[in-house]
This record gives sequence, structure tokens and C-alpha cells, in this order.
Amino acid sequence: MKKKILALVLVLALLLTGCGNVLTVRRVVGDSDLYSKREIRDAMGVVTRHFALHFRGCTLLEVVYDEEKTLQETERRAEDGETGDVMVLTSSFYVADGDGSLNPHSTYNGWSWELERNGLGGWKLTNWGYG
Repeated sequence: MKKKILALVLVLALLLTGCGNVLTVRRVVGDSDLYSKREIRDAMGVVTRHFALHFRGCTLLEVVYDEEKTLQETERRAEDGETGDVMVLTSSFYVADGDGSLNPHSTYNGWSWELERNGLGGWKLTNWGYG
């Protein structure tokens, strides 16, 4: 319970400082043969925290676990000789005024977030954008 309250306070503080809005984000975990719902929710937490800190003037609308893209990225990395767990999430977000790097008053759909497992068993964000 204390963790949830602390997370809510952190999100509210970020919103008050003019960063990305993540209060109403819809999280679509779905089914996975690769990862547990908890692992997927943990990865979504990494994405929402990054969004809140770095996507000023934007509202994160939805984050979705994408098993098909996760499998494709895992295969691509294996061909390059890379090992380790990878996860791909997709999202949509609205840009109000933005910071000049995104088109104002527009919605971005299909924005990808690539994460890989860090040495402690959690997730770290390694790439994001359209690709």
C-alpha cells in the first residue's frame, strides 16, 4: 500500500512540474507465453516513468504488450548474436503543445518501446519511437 501511495505522489509531483501526463493511461497486458503479467506490468512501469519525465506536454493514452513484436525483436537480436530477454510495448499518446520535437495537437499511435532485462531482473528501456 505504501508503494502505491508513493507512486501516486511521484506521478502527481511530475504532473505539477509540467512533464508528461500518465494519470489516465490504459494498460493492456494481455496473454503471453513469454512473460508473466507482473513482468509485463513492471516493464510498463518503466515506460510510464520515462514518459512522465521526458514527454513534456504529452498525455500517454495507452500502453500495450505486443507479443508478436517481442518475438520478432528477439529473433532479430538472436541473428545478431545477442542474448537476453527483450520486450516490446506499443503505445499511443497525445501531444498538446509539446516541446517542439513532436507535432502539436496530434496523436501518435504505434509508438514502440523496447526493453531488455537488466542485471537485477528488472527492465531497462533501450529504444523507443517508430521503427
